[in-house]
Amino acid sequence: MRLNLLTLSLLSVVSLNANAAFVAVVHSTISNQELETPTACVSRTDLVEMIKNNEDVTKVNTSCITDFSLLFDYNTTFNQDISNWDVSNGINFTSTFIDASAFNQDISGWNVSKGTSFTGMFRNAVSFNQDLSKWDVSKGTRFTYMFNNATSFNQNISGWNVSKGEEFSFMFSGATSFNQKLNNWNVSNGVRFSSMFAGASSFNQDLSSWNVSKVRKFDSIFSDATAFDQDISSWAISEYATKTNADINSPIHNTAKSPFSAPKNACDTQTELTRVELDAMIANGDDVTNVCTKGITDFSNMFLDTSFNQDISNWNVENGVNFSRMFYRTSSFNQDLSKWDMSNAENLLDMFYAAERFNGNINNWNVENVSNFRGMFSQAVKFNQNISGWNVGNGTVFASMFFKAYDFNQDISKWNVSKGTNFGSIFSSASSFNQDISGWTIANGANVEYADFNSPIHNTAKSPF
Repeated sequence: MRLNLLTLSLLSVVSLNANAAFVAVVHSTISNQELETPTACVSRTDLVEMIKNNEDVTKVNTSCITDFSLLFDYNTTFNQDISNWDVSNGINFTSTFIDASAFNQDISGWNVSKGTSFTGMFRNAVSFNQDLSKWDVSKGTRFTYMFNNATSFNQNISGWNVSKGEEFSFMFSGATSFNQKLNNWNVSNGVRFSSMFAGASSFNQDLSSWNVSKVRKFDSIFSDATAFDQDISSWAISEYATKTNADINSPIHNTAKSPFSAPKNACDTQTELTRVELDAMIANGDDVTNVCTKGITDFSNMFLDTSFNQDISNWNVENGVNFSRMFYRTSSFNQDLSKWDMSNAENLLDMFYAAERFNGNINNWNVENVSNFRGMFSQAVKFNQNISGWNVGNGTVFASMFFKAYDFNQDISKWNVSKGTNFGSIFSSASSFNQDISGWTIANGANVEYADFNSPIHNTAKSPF
């Protein structure tokens, strides 16, 4: 009996001590909670005002705000640490940081999972380059202009779920640093892709697996994307989709890698134009990049004294014989002509005379039937391509061929010019030309007057004249 009483007494003491400790813990917890009472939600209106007044907004409670659009609109100095903002109720993030040119803070922890519009969110935020890889944008439908002209941004967003996205136009346009993998993006609900990568001069990632069958606007999607050289020929382009200038000034333009460019042979789908019809189109300023020129034999004087500079790389000139003065004083022209079949050409007189900007790769032209090269590159001051492999064996007239072609300095020592009868001023004032062509066979009686006058080879052992 005494043992039982002792046991009960000890238990009572322990119980009393435990209760005291529990009360102490509870009191301490309550006291701490009272000290950490959460601040009240700030309204959107008040937050906008605080930002305009350059107040400290690093610790404001933003959990009640649903609309974060245009929050830092054109604020070029804001760069506070807002990593702890609660944006979990945010739905509209349109142009949140537009023109916030100084902002570059870590917002990787933001919960944007309720966001539906991210249009222009970082547009012109030229300093921003932070990790957004963990953002949940799965409810987003609009991504237009999101990183437009965000010239520093180059972060991994390959894991984003954009499967509900419909609007992607201008998303990375002008984002000159961006070059991240996007091949796993599900863009199958995309409708508008206009200028999506326009001017994104670093971007060169594989997008071949994208399902773009619902897209209706591809206009300028890769325009001036000067690094993009991926094969996307497998893209299924809707017959209703617009694709004006889709890949203009990009490496895939008019290549087999592109699903947009003109067919390699327009004559497969069009009737042959006459020279009169083509001249009329050129005079009217019409688009002649994808026309059937197969039936034309005379291309002489076609662009004489004009500012023409359209991409005519796919023209079929296989039956062309006379190309004299075709680009005579066509001062703006500088397009790719490397694929032209010149095998029937006979007359290239003054073809690029004073075509001041032309420096196209025409190394592979077959000129074996040409007899007249007079003035072909005369005053084409920028031309300096490797044409060492040209077969000029049937050429008879070479006069003024490189007259005042100031930049030209290529090795043409292996040219067979034995049939040449006129070399007058061929290199006259070609101020860069300094190649050894002493091995040329010059026929007796050929005109060599002023052949290399005012050129580096004049009166040297390098000259055959």
